[in-house]
Amino acid sequence: IASGAGETFGVDDIAVAAATSLGTWAAEGLEVQWIPARGGVKAVEAVLRGEADVAYGTFAPLVAARRRGEAVRVLASMARGLAQNLVVRRERVPSVDALQGARWAVDGIGALSHNMAALIVEALGKEVQWIVAGPPPERIAQLLDGRCDCCLVRVE
Repeated sequence: IASGAGETFGVDDIAVAAATSLGTWAAEGLEVQWIPARGGVKAVEAVLRGEADVAYGTFAPLVAARRRGEAVRVLASMARGLAQNLVVRRERVPSVDALQGARWAVDGIGALSHNMAALIVEALGKEVQWIVAGPPPERIAQLLDGRCDCCLVRVE
């Protein structure tokens, strides 16, 4: 399984992490090897290159692959919603107006985090610099160490 969670699992990855640690895969006769892919876009690319049989990530990279004519499909979705919080460094983004020119961390260009952020940026009439940071734990790390100014984080 190419994991869009990258090297680490975040809180929104708890179901697949639990399936591994609780032996659920093995109980179903499945031998699972996790392949860190640093985001859903990279996870889908790993499947298309034949490096993985299945990808774990959001649906946005899959939709993009289907538009390109790739033979991919959703087997299951664990998303119950798309609740997102915009998390910012207050000293750099103290107001909505300060989003202009901000460094906005996303999973990857074309990933769900990018598509949802682009909708926000467009609605606000702002321009930002996209920073490809990877899945939520990596985006949060970049936010904390100052490599980016803001990012969306799922709260489901």
